Amino acid sequence: MRKEYTVIPEDAVVIGNRAYFTSSTYNGFFYSEVGEEYAQHIGAIPGEMINGERLYASLQSVDERFICMIPFTAKEIAVYDIINDSFFKIPLNDDMQEKTMKFMASAEVDGVVFAFGLFDTFVYKIDVYQNTCLKVCSWEEKLERSKVFDDNDAFFRYQTQLYDGKIYVPFCNANAVLIYDYKRNDCEIVVFDDLDNGYSGVWRNGEVFYFSPRKVGQRGLRWNIKNDSADYLADSDKNIIGLCTENNKVIYCSCDEFSFIRDDNLVYDTKEEIIRYYKTTNKNTWSVRVSEFIESKVDMKSIVCGKMVYETEWFKFGSYLNSISRIDEV
Repeated sequence: MRKEYTVIPEDAVVIGNRAYFTSSTYNGFFYSEVGEEYAQHIGAIPGEMINGERLYASLQSVDERFICMIPFTAKEIAVYDIINDSFFKIPLNDDMQEKTMKFMASAEVDGVVFAFGLFDTFVYKIDVYQNTCLKVCSWEEKLERSKVFDDNDAFFRYQTQLYDGKIYVPFCNANAVLIYDYKRNDCEIVVFDDLDNGYSGVWRNGEVFYFSPRKVGQRGLRWNIKNDSADYLADSDKNIIGLCTENNKVIYCSCDEFSFIRDDNLVYDTKEEIIRYYKTTNKNTWSVRVSEFIESKVDMKSIVCGKMVYETEWFKFGSYLNSISRIDEV
């Protein structure tokens, strides 16, 4: 009897030629050699439920030795020590620990990880060497509450951008971007206008930032930080979970197709086979859908975050898009 398991990645970091990632649908930590078909199961995160879903939404590499796992539903921060092949935990404060959903957006700078609360207004500083997670800055007084058009939505999703000593994080529920100056430990917020337009992801090309729309009917935005000019791109007819890039294209990542935004604002959908999923055949290994662009090198983290799902001959999914499938063959 052959048993094959399909693992849905939640987030990943690439260190050297190896991608480390967490499972979206249960408690599991894995690695895969980039370009290989199979993934290896490192282990379950200690102290978390084995069937816990979306435990860790964001991973950051620290000095290419530690992998810091920032919790989405998990109780604590988990850190994997690559050299010692071991886990250790960093506790959260009581207020954050009680939240059902905690973080998504994060960034690593000079060995320190900064995380941004999903439903609170603080920036957190995570130090894996000191085993601490501290509130270091609040942006609450920098944004008028009237600018937040959906109190039920999270403030931020996964993606951030580093530029000129600052971390840029787009709002999901405000037409704005948070700018955290980690050297001065200060927050600034730029509001674009009064439209109910939120963003799910960000990418930077030089001094130009691209923001992907959050929901159906909202629009992407192109922002030139040098001259502080912004213009909207086309409306989205889908919920977008982030963006990545390929050559001169900005790619909006939805769950069933890609929308390409060119620099001349031409928008089109494509069915072109640009994502490849590996077919697993080894009967004794864990397998993961590792995706890559055929024609160009793209940040694997952006792709894994996107969780693009196509039905293949070996992977079937039902109404719950991120469900896990097991294929048993006799």
